[in-house]
Amino acid sequence: GGEGTATFEGCTIGCDESSYAGLNIYSNTNLVNCTFNYVSGKTNFIDMEGTGKTLKITNCTATLDGVAVNIADYVGGSKENDCTVTIM
Repeated sequence: GGEGTATFEGCTIGCDESSYAGLNIYSNTNLVNCTFNYVSGKTNFIDMEGTGKTLKITNCTATLDGVAVNIADYVGGSKENDCTVTIM
């Protein structure tokens, strides 16, 4: 968290034995060319948890059980309404 900016580029986010596949965002964050491999029955998310932060998602994809889904449907979090999210 904090005042800096975190950048995740070319990452693959998924889950194995865990029940979670996602990110809790506490700082300004850029997601670039990332792939989110979500699975039914797991907790799949990109959650805004820091007040007044920005999230920029560029050229990222998401699948649920191997089928393409809208990444915007997985953006949420307790501070989402206090943040700026841009999806390109």
